Amino acid sequence: MTSIICRSRELHLYGHCPGYSLRARRTTLYRWLDRLKLGTPRKPVHSDTEVGEAIVRLLQEDVLHRWGAARVKVKLQMSGVTDARRGFVRDFMRTGDEYHVTGRTPGKKQIHKTSLWSIGVSEEWSGDGFEKLQRVAGGLPCWGLRDKASRRFLGLWVLPNVRLGVVPPALYLRAARKAGGVPLRLVLDKGTETIQVGALAKALSRLAYAPNIDPEVLPPFLQIKSIYNITIERSWRGLFNDELEAIALVWDAGIRAGICRPHIQLEYFLARWVWARTVQCKLDQYVAERNSSKIRQQTRSHLPCGLSPNEIWFNPQEHHLDNCLIPVPAHILDDLIEQYTPPKLFQFVPDDVDHFASRVYLALGEPILNVNTAWDVYERLMARAEHDAC
Repeated sequence: MTSIICRSRELHLYGHCPGYSLRARRTTLYRWLDRLKLGTPRKPVHSDTEVGEAIVRLLQEDVLHRWGAARVKVKLQMSGVTDARRGFVRDFMRTGDEYHVTGRTPGKKQIHKTSLWSIGVSEEWSGDGFEKLQRVAGGLPCWGLRDKASRRFLGLWVLPNVRLGVVPPALYLRAARKAGGVPLRLVLDKGTETIQVGALAKALSRLAYAPNIDPEVLPPFLQIKSIYNITIERSWRGLFNDELEAIALVWDAGIRAGICRPHIQLEYFLARWVWARTVQCKLDQYVAERNSSKIRQQTRSHLPCGLSPNEIWFNPQEHHLDNCLIPVPAHILDDLIEQYTPPKLFQFVPDDVDHFASRVYLALGEPILNVNTAWDVYERLMARAEHDAC
């Protein structure tokens, strides 16, 4: 909200949520900021000491030292420290750990043959799987969907196996339920697991709710080579480098330290249960951060830049885009989700272990799961299992 106010040159504020249009004078908005104690970089409510302490706590999760000042600033905003100045964050990080800050090189940029373009949000959703966490807990692959025009993540999920034919339709329907409809076109990589979702996308968008659109002109489903599925493919490198590689590193460290012995079945299952949830928590956090972060300015891009994906998604007309979403009734999507979702799609361990771990985790107060706490939660689950066995 504060970033919108700072960028606004009008005396009105239009909410990002559909159905809301809020009008207020600039002075009224700043008055509410004061009442709610929401700081801005120009009018902070946190001292430099408090911001520095928040940075130190946050950097404890950056095991691989991959986060730059911009990424840390976004994470601070998501944690409630909305008034951190980027210059202060950069100087604080450089002073506290100059070796790792100067050693964090950006690497080479990917070169694309042509720039992407789109007529509007939900014209095209891009989906794909990601399997770089195979060494963690027996394999924790991910699957994601992303909108082309806004570059907004529609969802990232961790599953036991992303190569099953039931995975794409189940997750596609969940994203559609949250968005309120389906896109004009769904784009996936080539593979046999996409047969069901292809038929589903065609039935929903053309046969049922958009029969006036010629499928020969605008096909509702496309399968393309992975190198051309840029919208989602370019997401994986940043996700792995910034977040998931740290999870793999901490997992390996725990195995080497003897915290978990994978050859013992109970220990392996409990570790898999904990780390699957840890990865999903990290994916949810990453989606929220990326969707609210500004897209860097690119002069040669044909898509809106300098704005967050959320701003583009909820207000496409303000950025010369159309809203191409094909509305589908919620009860229809709910019925389809129930029909296309197998009972154990998101279950990583046998039923008895899953019930035990869920019950004990709830009794422990559902502690936060991240790279710093996952092994501790696992040890508490193991202690309860050993106690019950005695």
